[in-house]
Amino acid sequence: MVNLSKYLKRFENSIHYDKYRSLGLPIGSGEVESAHRYIPQKRLKIPGATWHPDNVNPMLALRIIRANNWWHDFWMAIAC
Repeated sequence: MVNLSKYLKRFENSIHYDKYRSLGLPIGSGEVESAHRYIPQKRLKIPGATWHPDNVNPMLALRIIRANNWWHDFWMAIAC
């Protein structure tokens, strides 16, 4: 309990749970942990696949764009 208390005190200026809740944003890590399994891991852990470090971040960025339904907007921005 002492560690949690110190953590909350240290980050008290960053923790605005009421504000985040009023905006409809999640405040737990469950959504992030769940998304991590389906967005990066599903693609990176294909059996037999190898990745060059220069290709990982661009590929993950495209998967995040698709997961957030920003695909059309992204390509429209690229075309302009």
